[in-house]
Amino acid sequence: MHWTIFCPGPSLREWEAVDYDPKRSIAVNGAILQFSDVAYWAMLDYEVFGLCAQQMAGRAIKRNLKLWVPENWLTHMHKWAPEVLPVFKLFGCETFPGQDLRGMMPFGQACNWHIYTTFSAMALAILKGAKKIKIYGADMSGVGYFKNSLENARTNHKNSRWEGERRLFELLVNECKKHNVEIARL
Repeated sequence: MHWTIFCPGPSLREWEAVDYDPKRSIAVNGAILQFSDVAYWAMLDYEVFGLCAQQMAGRAIKRNLKLWVPENWLTHMHKWAPEVLPVFKLFGCETFPGQDLRGMMPFGQACNWHIYTTFSAMALAILKGAKKIKIYGADMSGVGYFKNSLENARTNHKNSRWEGERRLFELLVNECKKHNVEIARL
């Protein structure tokens, strides 16, 4: 089964006409602003959710779009970001127990599936039966995202951050390969 993941890197601008199955697709963070016809929207940072929600104001939200978020969002969003709570409530949610996402995985329990949103999206696709995952816009280098205004105070575009993410990504790709799951970062 093939899945598609859209990430908000600058190269996402180049992929406006991607052929994919919306029922087996995931938008990561701000990528939802370009690819809204997806089954899931993966988020780890409630502030980024708020930034995206503001930019989505006035747009029709796909009725069956589900959020893929840590389970503590369900009990804490009203404290963290009460201004976006009405938008948050528009979505159905599938959740994972934070760092215990590892325990949900059929393999790779030692891997850091929860540390970056792209990794949690990969985990979701695997949990849904993916055998091949295409990832667009996961540049893991440079500065910025495909759209300005998706950053907050914790945004880190330093080379050391990207080097660390690329190393962890390669570990996940190799672990997936051992279990017949192919990951292609385009």
